[in-house]
Amino acid sequence: MGARSIPDQNNNIGSISFSCISYYSKLVEVVLVVVVVVVIAVVVAVVVGVVLEVVVVVVVVVVVVVGVGARVLPNKKKQQKQQWFVAAEIE
Repeated sequence: MGARSIPDQNNNIGSISFSCISYYSKLVEVVLVVVVVVVIAVVVAVVVGVVLEVVVVVVVVVVVVVGVGARVLPNKKKQQKQQWFVAAEIE
């Protein structure tokens, strides 16, 4: 009987250490998954940030070009009309 209790205790100790190892391996697995998710999130944030930056720059450039074009083109049309009136008066 005594001989059987010693292996049982050894088996219990072994199973306890095995459960600890499996717990730590699951913990490490969870930590690795969290790290991978955070890294992916950071990469996506950087890419989205760069894309948004480019989009903002493009929008600003388009707005400036359209604004400048809207101011310059009517002035040219007005000048052409004025020149036409001046030419009509001269004739």
